[in-house]
Amino acid sequence: MVSVIGGAVLVICAFYYGIEKSRAEKNSLLLIEALYSFVLHIGQQIETFRTPLPKIYEEYFNEHLEKEGFLEVLCERDLFEALLTIRHKLPKDVFLQMESFSRSIGGGYEKEQTDLCGYTAKRLEESMLERRELLGSRLKMYRLLPLLLALCVVILLL
Repeated sequence: MVSVIGGAVLVICAFYYGIEKSRAEKNSLLLIEALYSFVLHIGQQIETFRTPLPKIYEEYFNEHLEKEGFLEVLCERDLFEALLTIRHKLPKDVFLQMESFSRSIGGGYEKEQTDLCGYTAKRLEESMLERRELLGSRLKMYRLLPLLLALCVVILLL
């Protein structure tokens, strides 16, 4: 009886682990999309209105970035510190791209800044499209593999 209950607990935990991994993958894609929108907004504000970065940071709003605490840190400190708050939720390549962007933005002339925003947005878009293509298969894998592994362990132990 105890082994059946233990097996059921193992299967349930594996199921919820798969669901949580799927949720993290979707959240990562949403963060990349939000950062893409943010970089485009910075480029447009600099090119069109020549708005200083602190004012751009104060006026920008994105529901997903707000929920993650990114915008609050952005207004209080700077872009790099805000990126550190979501570092663990971003793929490494995206974080490194945004880290490079955060260290370079605000340090040149208008044309250089808009070019930097365009380049970074293009790189984020490529990463976003690549991850969007793989999302369906990854979600299936995250949902099925832990569950199947748990079922195999339960069958072997019973």
